[in-house]
Amino acid sequence: VDEEEYQRRGLRPRHAYSVLDVRDLNGIRLVRLRNPWGHYSWRGDWSDDSNIWTPQLRELLMPHGASDGVFWISFEDVLKYFDCIDICKVRWSGWNEVRLRGTLPPLSSLNHLSCVLLTVLEPTEAEFTLFQEGQRNSEKSQRSQLDLCVVVFRTRSPASPEVGRLVEHSKRQVRGFVGCHKMLERDLYILVCLAFNHW
Repeated sequence: VDEEEYQRRGLRPRHAYSVLDVRDLNGIRLVRLRNPWGHYSWRGDWSDDSNIWTPQLRELLMPHGASDGVFWISFEDVLKYFDCIDICKVRWSGWNEVRLRGTLPPLSSLNHLSCVLLTVLEPTEAEFTLFQEGQRNSEKSQRSQLDLCVVVFRTRSPASPEVGRLVEHSKRQVRGFVGCHKMLERDLYILVCLAFNHW
């Protein structure tokens, strides 16, 4: 990261911004961002003082004028200056959540594989997330984070479930959580939680 370039552009390196709006206006793709600090605004194309603005676009996208810490930026510049976008999904009232608590035993143990059997009665959008407990500073010396992976397979029978065709999986990562999502058809599924670096 060239910190001086970010400073010249009015951005903070390695800093989180909120996405407030996204527009595609006749091929002009713009993203409206907010710096939660409330100051430091973009100084490139489509910034508040940019000469690219037409009076019509300015009236459409900034009807109340400029706002501290809030700015428009081209999608191309978002790709150039930002390397990560996290998405927080807001669910409607019909969304159900189920949380299960468990332990991933070492692979050397005899019963090292545990799973969840899932019966889907109608096409359903599903999110699967595997979390591991957070670590306080005093705990870090005693144990390290696991590499996590969550995998979804089809199965045939709830009485004697066997792993069938792979349906979806998360990335295998050493971090606090991993997840994946999939539109599931009516069927039986096995959800398997894995970690390989803890034996």
